[in-house]
Formats: sequence, C-alpha cells, structure tokens
Amino acid sequence: MKLFTIGLRSFLTLAALASFTRPEQAAAQGWNWAVVPTGTGSITPTGTGEGKSRIEATAVDGAGNVVVVGFFGGTMLTCGSFTLTNSDPSGATDDLFVARLSPTGTWLQATQAGSIGDEQPTALALDAAGTAVVAGNFRGATVAFGTNALTNSGPTGNADLFVARLSAAGTWTQAVAASSPSGKEIRALAVDAGGTAVVVGDFAIGAITFGPTTLNNTGTGGERDLFVARLSPAGTWTQAVRAGGPEGESARAVALQADGTAVVAGSFSSASGSTAATFGTFVLTPQGNQSNLYVARLNAAGTWTQAVAAGGAGATFAARAVAVDAAGNVVVTGDAFDRTSTNVFLTFGAGLSLPFTGNSGFVVARLSAAGTWIQAVGGGLLSGSASGTCGSLVQDASGNVVVSGLGRDGLQLGSLVLTSTAIRAVYVARLNPAGTWTQVTAAGGDGVYGSGGLGVDAAGNATVAGRFEGVAPEVAVFGSFTFAPARTTNAFVAQLGALPLASKGAAAAEPVIIAPNPARGFAQLRLPAAPTARTVLLLDAVGRQVHSQALPARTSSATLDLTGLAAGLY
Repeated sequence: MKLFTIGLRSFLTLAALASFTRPEQAAAQGWNWAVVPTGTGSITPTGTGEGKSRIEATAVDGAGNVVVVGFFGGTMLTCGSFTLTNSDPSGATDDLFVARLSPTGTWLQATQAGSIGDEQPTALALDAAGTAVVAGNFRGATVAFGTNALTNSGPTGNADLFVARLSAAGTWTQAVAASSPSGKEIRALAVDAGGTAVVVGDFAIGAITFGPTTLNNTGTGGERDLFVARLSPAGTWTQAVRAGGPEGESARAVALQADGTAVVAGSFSSASGSTAATFGTFVLTPQGNQSNLYVARLNAAGTWTQAVAAGGAGATFAARAVAVDAAGNVVVTGDAFDRTSTNVFLTFGAGLSLPFTGNSGFVVARLSAAGTWIQAVGGGLLSGSASGTCGSLVQDASGNVVVSGLGRDGLQLGSLVLTSTAIRAVYVARLNPAGTWTQVTAAGGDGVYGSGGLGVDAAGNATVAGRFEGVAPEVAVFGSFTFAPARTTNAFVAQLGALPLASKGAAAAEPVIIAPNPARGFAQLRLPAAPTARTVLLLDAVGRQVHSQALPARTSSATLDLTGLAAGLY
C-alpha cells in the first residue's frame, strides 16, 4: 500500500491500494495494552463520595487514537498525568469526562463537564476534524461544558438531555439541551460528513422539545415513544420525528447513509401481542406478547421510508447496535431472552428463522437495502446455561463484522466457545460475511465486567472499554495486564491486537495512481488494465466503504467522484 502525503484539511487525501485479494484467516489475538484510571473517594457502594468510574462509549479516529466518554464519582479522577476534580466538592454526584488515548494506550487528554448533580453520558461519535460529539443527560439545576452552560427545565432531579462538542484540542465548543417533563433518554448518535449530529432515543408521558419542535407521546400508562432528532454543526435543532404506538418503543442504535438517511434500530412491544407500532405509513405488528426488534429508515427530509421487524413468540428481542454499508445493506445486533424456557424460534421475514434454545444470547442479522432479511446468526443460543449480550459492532468494507459485549463461560459462537473465569466477561468476536464465527477472545479474572463500546482502527486492532467491579482478592485480567479493584466500579480501556478487518495481499507489479493527491471534488484513477470487469472501493481511515465504482473490462483509467466526502485520509 502506498500512502500519499496528507494535505490541507480542505482537501481529501487518498491511499492507493496495490492489489485486491481474498480475505485471509485472521491470526490469533492478544491484548496489546490495558489501562485503568485511578481516583479518590469512598469504596462503600452506598457511601457519600463513592470513588467510582465507568466508561459508556468508545470511538477511534483515523489516526488510531481512542476517545472514550464516561463519568466518575468521588473527589478526583486521574488519567495518566491528567487529574480531574469533581464539580461537587463532596464527590457525591457524578461528573462527565472525555479522554483520549494514543494508539499505544498513553493518555493524551482528559476533560470534564459537571455540576452539583449527576451527568451521565450515553453516546459518542467523532466528526471529520476529530471533534467528540457527546450526548446524555444531566440532573443538576445547571451544568457547565467549559464556558457553555445549560439550565435544567425541570425541578431538582429532572434529567434533561444534552448534546455537546469537544474539540480535538480538548475545548468544549458547544452544548445544547432538549427537555421533557418525564423520562427520556438519548441512546445513540451518529455524525454525518458535514458535522450534523443525529440522535435517537425514547421519551415517556407527555412531550419532548427539540428547539422549535415538540413531539407528543402517544403511549398509554407511561409507555415510551421513540425519537430521531438532528442538530446542525452550529447547534440548532433542525428536525425531530417520533414513531410508536400505545405500547413501548425504544430507539437504541443509529447509523447514517451517504444521502443523510438515518438507519434506526431498537425494539417495540405489545402486552396483548396485537398492538402495532407505526413508523409513518409503515405499521409493525409484534410476534407474541414480548418485545420485537425493528430496523427503520428515516430520510433527510424526515420521512420514514422503511420499517421491518423480527421476533418470536415468548422471546424478548431488542436491537443494540447497527451499521450500514455504501450500498444501503444493514447489519444489526440484538439481545434475545427466552421468557418461556421452551424452544422457540426467532423469525426474520419469510423463510428465515433461528432456533432459540438457550437462556439468553444475541443475534447478528443482515438486512438488504430493499428491506429483506438475508442472514441471521446466533451467539449463546445453543447452551441452556450460557448467556451473552452484544452491545457494539463495527463492519468493514468486505462485510466482516466485529462485535463486543458480555458473556458467561460457555457462550457458544458456532464452533467457538468463550472461555473465561469471569462471572461475566467482556469479549470481542468476529463474524465473516458467510455467517461463520471465526474468532472470539475475552478478558478474564474474577470481576464483573461491563462493556462500554468498541472501536476498530485501520490495522484491525479492537479497543473495548467499560467497567469492572469486585473486592480484593478479585482481579481483572486482560492477557498479561492485571488490575485489582480499587473502588466499587472501575473504568478500563483495553486493546485487542491482530484482529484484521480488510483483506491483505502482496503488492501488484504495476502501481495504482491517483491524481491529484490530495484531491477535492474529483480525482483521476490510473491502474493496470484487466480482462474482466472490476469494482473500485474507496475506504475511509478505519476501513469502512464510503464509495464504490464499477470499471468495465480493459479499463485503465477512471474519474472518481469525491463530492460530499469529508476531508481526511482515505
């Protein structure tokens, strides 16, 4: 591979791939590094000033730096050479923090936001400039993100929503709120190439307000409706759309297509097994009287263009993470739980079902751009004692999927079995496009783990973060890295190596040339002619496909349309 010099931020820099070959079998993995922040405060679970810390979401930028967002209690939190002091002098409430680490696990930055009251982040995404867009809720009367202050719309303890931006240099540049008189939550967010943030979540009785738009809940008895809202780079709410029905609906994950369409995934339920959930003109009826998984698409104009469901009688099934490729094909992961203790099936449209014979587990499923389920693969569904959840996924341009979550000893992924001495272990697993599990690795030890997201860099290293708990002599083990619990809840960040995403191959005898490079708008591609038709794939810095272009047989040059792509390394 030849990497061309990175140009000005207003340009697009391309990398020329010398050859294309079939995917290789991934090598065995080991933990590259693991780090744990330290802090001060009581370790009594209910004590004032509890010195807890946990990480809720993770992302990796184009240079391989890791960004995490979480919160901490107690008086201080230390990340390497950076020490954060809680806004509450007693340390009794939680402050939010965002930290950056180098590709080798060195703390590069740590920044906080807070008030006398809890701040709890729930979602994180990075824009093209490396800005961290963070979302969550705050319960204090006010909260400060640097010089940006938000005022709570309700009484003490009310949880208003926020979206805030932290520059790559560690400065808070924006904070915007959304309000509702009752329960509401931002569950996930994504950022498009222009910097617009799309947040999804749900809200209970009453209404929720995003700037000039108010959405009214249609549920009964406190049940939730879901929302999708867009926030401009300048910090203005430009769109808010709801979906749902009289029973509960939740939006748990979102991914964006190049045209601005938001692919939203979550769950909807019906106590009677007959009450429908409405997405514009699309009506979904649940299977059985438990929650069902859904995937829906909302275009940039705010119109629902697709909604499909999957589920089974007696099974609780809810989406946790979603990704979409350049062609509009979707991969979604969902947690499943058998409430009947009998053999049931999860059904994905006509002709595709998955036996559910275990206690609890998860499913990775693929949906075509046209809205047809084309694949469903289970994890943890083959053993009555094993269980697992899957909270995060990353998909590469070749269709390989890396997932992470929590699993008990004996969690089975095809022919692979998770082995760990933890009560619940953080795992990383890989699924190929054919639906075969090819790898699974877990952290060990005696602690109880919590997963706080997954990020995969261009080299295929997978970084997971979250929390571990326990009391001495219990330990958390990431390969050769061992940590004893210092507080009731302890944040961690750990990287698993040798987990390649993209195919590799030997260099071609003749070069692939892209000019100009850096490029803006359009670029000319020159490559050796071939006797058969080929497809050129343009990948971003973490291996995700952002553009494809067919080349006829015997073609030796082509013009690449780069319109709409954010500046960066491709």
